[in-house]
Amino acid sequence: MKPRIFLGSSGQQARLLESLTRGLEQVADVEPWTTTFSPGTSTLERLVEVTREVDFAAFVFAQDDWTSHGDVPGQASPRDNVVFEAGLFGGVLGMRRTFILHADGAKLPSDLLGLTCVRYAEATPAQVKAINQKLRGAIVKEGRLARIEGLWWQHSLTLRTEREPSAVSLLRISRNRHGGLEVSGRAWQEDGTLSARYRSEASKEMTDPSGIFYYWNGERPRDPDAPLLEGTGEIRLESVDRAVGYWTTRAEADPTIRERTSGIYLRAEPEDLAVLDGGDQRGRAELIASKLEEWRSIASS
Repeated sequence: MKPRIFLGSSGQQARLLESLTRGLEQVADVEPWTTTFSPGTSTLERLVEVTREVDFAAFVFAQDDWTSHGDVPGQASPRDNVVFEAGLFGGVLGMRRTFILHADGAKLPSDLLGLTCVRYAEATPAQVKAINQKLRGAIVKEGRLARIEGLWWQHSLTLRTEREPSAVSLLRISRNRHGGLEVSGRAWQEDGTLSARYRSEASKEMTDPSGIFYYWNGERPRDPDAPLLEGTGEIRLESVDRAVGYWTTRAEADPTIRERTSGIYLRAEPEDLAVLDGGDQRGRAELIASKLEEWRSIASS
């Protein structure tokens, strides 16, 4: 999985963003953005979400506007929304992962002087190539951010009992509109049949290493006699693509259901979720079989 980089600019710099996107595609998944927004709209909410999804961000500070103040001579400057976005992403990703692509003559706000600055004179092919080389070098050096958010395959270290129909689970850890972490997921039998679904009701984010402790509710929708389930869980990062943890399972209506399962979590791809959500039962079963085989190989090593 390649790192993700967000590219931001005014609409006037769309061609430059296209050139940067082509130059970075080999080392990163690029998300260019030229949309303006008004504070308080859903666009701003989406930007906040993206700060938690990408590993790097770069913003073009070009001569797109003109700023003047009192008797002080005016100066060419980047658009206000681009300056805002740079500060937003810099606050989340940090200085080493947020870049300002600074055109000569454009104003650079003093509040953003700590961010990594890549200067250029004009957006000529040679200048764009030089910018891309600097960005590529930083991306390769720093790599992906280790964060708990994302899609995870959940595998059991504890021996499965006859009462547990699920062979594997895929869960999503994401942030709600208030910034808190949430967990939602589904479990599947080996033949690709849905066996359980669950969602967190409350959670606490953990740091050093990144992780989450949560309380969940769930059900087995295909079993009419199954009681509603609940429990707690904990997931902590070991590396960018691997986490460890446990989950407990109990049912108020059935006191005999009281289990604690140790788990290993492996990073999943969006394509995995697309297969599980699709209508191809055979494709779903084949994906689950491949993930279980991968897990057996890891568990036995």
